[in-house]
Amino acid sequence: MLNRRHFFSGPNRLYKMSSRVFYLVLTVFLLLLVGCTGSIGIYPPRLLIVGLIENSTPQLALIEDTFLTSNAIPNRIRFIEDSRRTIAEPAITFDVVERNGDRSELLVLSRSSDDPYQSYFDFFNLSGIDPSSPSAFTATRTRIDLSALVGVAGFCPTEAGISRDGQSAIVFSDRTFCSGDDFRAIYFLDLETETVVDTIDSEPIFGAGIYIDQDLEKAYFLLDEISTSLYCVDLDGKNRALISDGLGLSDPIDLGQAGQTFVVLQDDSFQTIDFSTSPPTLNSPVVTPSNSSLLIESPRNLVPEILFLTGSNLLAYHDESTAPGETFASTALNGIIEPELGFAYLILETGLQIFDLISFDSSLNSIIKNYSIHEVTIPGPISWTKGLLLGAMR
Repeated sequence: MLNRRHFFSGPNRLYKMSSRVFYLVLTVFLLLLVGCTGSIGIYPPRLLIVGLIENSTPQLALIEDTFLTSNAIPNRIRFIEDSRRTIAEPAITFDVVERNGDRSELLVLSRSSDDPYQSYFDFFNLSGIDPSSPSAFTATRTRIDLSALVGVAGFCPTEAGISRDGQSAIVFSDRTFCSGDDFRAIYFLDLETETVVDTIDSEPIFGAGIYIDQDLEKAYFLLDEISTSLYCVDLDGKNRALISDGLGLSDPIDLGQAGQTFVVLQDDSFQTIDFSTSPPTLNSPVVTPSNSSLLIESPRNLVPEILFLTGSNLLAYHDESTAPGETFASTALNGIIEPELGFAYLILETGLQIFDLISFDSSLNSIIKNYSIHEVTIPGPISWTKGLLLGAMR
């Protein structure tokens, strides 16, 4: 499968050309594709999975991006009405089995808005979904009553991740989101036996949450020690190791990866740790505009750009060494990066924004585009998968 980002990167760095030459090359390339295949449908459609609330009913639904598919529609984006699926409570976070591979199954963490201490896990198939008839988008496992499984008073899950094989899960609990105290804990679950196999609940954990590296089978978290310290642990809670201490951020709010660097986000700055060196290199903090709230996830760690939301803007940095970043108007509530096509999908009330990473890298126009989707009411998390490619039909 041809990778759009790889085509416009690599040794020749085609996207560094002037915009006129760039579009000429792109046009010739697409014409050659049409001449060879009779279609530019070289990509399966990208399907975005979104959480939403429709008439007080918590749901999941699919949105199709028809970019470079043979059935591309003029406005590119299509809400798939037949894909609506009802869940127990509003979705607050997603993760995906085989995140860096087939992206075969969706983990949904939901939490009650009436009783925030009541939460659930749901699981949905993401393989072989035909956008024109999305019957394959269906539950794959029995719903898990997460509150009952953990069995701890005041359990308030805010984030969850799943292992690559789908057999283990890690849940981050933060009572400050449920009108409680600032107690935080991490729970390690065996999904096969539906049991808690380990817990971290007696140490000063920062509210930045957890990051799961499925390939390394590690979970990362931050402790408030003499300084801010980054740790990793196996997905069963064993073999904890210190990655880096002495971080220059005193109140981190999110963490994740961008390319080969680990990113820790704070309200007014971010700091990166270069994992390509041994030991990892701790870089100096980068000052940013205030009110940062959420780091945009890049599932495959192939994208060096660092994107995060502030409530009224999207801030974008080419990499950890590039400052200052660029600011784009955005009221998005959540987002995710699709690394093959090189798009960041940002979900907002009744709409979607698409941020083009290739245009951003090459300083072209039309970096960010807005699409109205009136069906997306009270949106929650967002993820993506590849839809079914039906030969010449798509």
